[in-house]
Amino acid sequence: MGVLSSNLIVRVKAVELKKELQRLVRTIVDEDDYSIHAIDKAKDALCALRGLIMFNK
Repeated sequence: MGVLSSNLIVRVKAVELKKELQRLVRTIVDEDDYSIHAIDKAKDALCALRGLIMFNK
């Protein structure tokens, strides 16, 4: 796989993670009865996004 292809995959994955993170944060902020699972998934999404940025610079 070429550099261009891998960069595109990283960008697509980052967009997916950001959308998921937005959805989870909106749930946590807007709902009174959000679950611990939502917090854990938001943390996981942030960690995955961080990993993409760190390892693809």
